[in-house]
Amino acid sequence: MAVPVDQWLAVRRRLNQSRGPLTRSAALWYPTEWSVAGTPFLALWLPDRPVPVDDLRLVWSLSPRVPAPALDFLPEGHSSYSAAIGGVDRPALFEDRPCYRLLAVADGRLTFGPGRYFDKLDSAEALAHEYCAGGSSLRSQINDPFDLLARSVIPDVQTLVISRDGRFLVQWRDPMKVATNGGVHGLVPTGEFQPSGSDVLGDLNLRRLVAREYAEEIRGVPELVDPPASFYEPFRLMPLHVLGIGLDPLTLAASILTVAVVDSLDDAVDANAEGRVVRSGLPFDAATVGRFVRREAMTPAGAAALALAWRARANSR
Repeated sequence: MAVPVDQWLAVRRRLNQSRGPLTRSAALWYPTEWSVAGTPFLALWLPDRPVPVDDLRLVWSLSPRVPAPALDFLPEGHSSYSAAIGGVDRPALFEDRPCYRLLAVADGRLTFGPGRYFDKLDSAEALAHEYCAGGSSLRSQINDPFDLLARSVIPDVQTLVISRDGRFLVQWRDPMKVATNGGVHGLVPTGEFQPSGSDVLGDLNLRRLVAREYAEEIRGVPELVDPPASFYEPFRLMPLHVLGIGLDPLTLAASILTVAVVDSLDDAVDANAEGRVVRSGLPFDAATVGRFVRREAMTPAGAAALALAWRARANSR
């Protein structure tokens, strides 16, 4: 059943204004032992300690595409949630690009298959929209949110960048520019796990994805398509670890959490295609980490990455 366009748009606006409280409310659906380090983020895989990204094994597997859920809250004339966003509330960044779909996680082995960006909007953002409108039909149908084969799970990769002088970066995600997680703070760089162009299997590489996103979102480099091997060379030895993988309780979208150490944040821009960057960085100390984990409007994945990185820092001393 179609809903009036203005009603759908009002819910969409409210969703982007209230993701923090909605996320905390949605987290109550799930056992507290699933939460990561006191945040709403739901743990899919948490290693005992940060894992060097090059120690993970990423493998490719073909898998049948999962149909988008049937929705009864779309505006008239739109057949999917992504179509509704494109037709009614189109952000600046909006393109149905190939992405890597997460299929399995086990013992440092991550299995991926083919997916599309709009698959994420049609499932994850639709789930959040219905919840914001007071419904729970879609959520009730997901018996096991960690069953990666039951729906299309398109993960992003969120990287906590910490400089050697003890500062870290966040950005405010502009809802006019992005289709997901608008109106809150998030880590920068953050990007959908997707190939840069034609080399689908070659780009199934977390270090390469983080390198491209770092160049685009922190240095302000124009979007990179099939960059040459020489582009990646400066990033080859950058300390980069995986903190874990989990789900946002509101959308049940997956995020791969990583942490990178860089010499300086002096090359950071003030703004990028997704929002405003806190260019000078923030002190990576207990007070600031606690503020963003517990009080600021922050993506659950970003809050979890901060909490896990701070815990790892404490355990290493």
